[in-house]
Amino acid sequence: MLHSPHMTKANITTNNNATVTIEGELPHEALKKHRAASLKHLGSKVKIDGFREGHIPENILIDRIGEYTLLQEMAERALSEHYPLLLVEHKIDAIGRPDISVTKLAAGNPLGFKITTAVMPVVELPDYATLAKDAAKKIGNEPDLVTEEDIDKVVGQLLAEKQKAESEKTNPPAGGQKTENKEELTKMTDDVAKTFGPFENVQQLRAKIREGMEADKKRQHIEKKRVEIMEVIMNETKVVIPDVLIDAELNKLMAQISHDVEHMGMKHEDYLKAIGKTDEDLRKEFRPDAEKRAKSQLVLNAIASKENIKPDQKELDHEVEHLLSHHMPKGASVGERERQSATIYVETLMTNQKVLEFLEKQGM
Repeated sequence: MLHSPHMTKANITTNNNATVTIEGELPHEALKKHRAASLKHLGSKVKIDGFREGHIPENILIDRIGEYTLLQEMAERALSEHYPLLLVEHKIDAIGRPDISVTKLAAGNPLGFKITTAVMPVVELPDYATLAKDAAKKIGNEPDLVTEEDIDKVVGQLLAEKQKAESEKTNPPAGGQKTENKEELTKMTDDVAKTFGPFENVQQLRAKIREGMEADKKRQHIEKKRVEIMEVIMNETKVVIPDVLIDAELNKLMAQISHDVEHMGMKHEDYLKAIGKTDEDLRKEFRPDAEKRAKSQLVLNAIASKENIKPDQKELDHEVEHLLSHHMPKGASVGERERQSATIYVETLMTNQKVLEFLEKQGM
């Protein structure tokens, strides 16, 4: 285990908002080791006539920048070095960017500091297996049946769309003669069915429609069951969600809104004017949704950990390669950062899927 060799004392306080505060001191020796690097860095930003950049004598440079500025640079470097060591030493599962402040800084004296960081919260799971079983039974295992009336509606929509297309084709803007066969376009015949795909007759078309609708109803049923299962489990789960996780989900929601707006051909600013809201208004409005999404992911992570649920490595690697090949510019090399981000993203999706499948099976 790594340790912070210069630490003289450190007090760890767990706060009630999913953060911890680390208060302590580093002896002056911990700062002193960063003096040369700090002088070099600060000197590269100072220009003095008669001296080359980066070659200003120490005494002249300190006269120009001030001893306290040098100490601040040394303190920043020392804390950047020791912060990750503190996390390892005290087994702190930190997330997000820490808030680091210097509480005491003077030449020849220890460096006092205070660090507050969000931590991965403890998730107190309920009896999720029983809750999932009850919720699944409530929804049932069979999706709604596809009726002949359901198929008739789709057939009617197909005919209406075809009639509209034929009408536009045979009636130019300046006017013209109508030539479409109203009888044919208001009734599905074998000949009309053939125009919608590789169908020999109406029966084949209706069979294909039924197959598609049954698949849709099955997907909807599974989604409904999963939503119900997660709702009951989340309602019984105790966890304090760090703001950093909520903000991360909120940023995703805001990015999705902007993407959808641009897809409609609007600028984000014009959209805000149209609805009479600001970005802050939207963030406030969607914060409850972001909090729910953050909690959902924490619950899924906790169940995956407890049940040791994880994707198959070969399958994961395959999906990562598939994602990178479709989202990276052609011929572009994939960096370590891009690959790592893609792996985390895909692994999260695949793990979530496996956890939800596990929960569904509790009711079978």
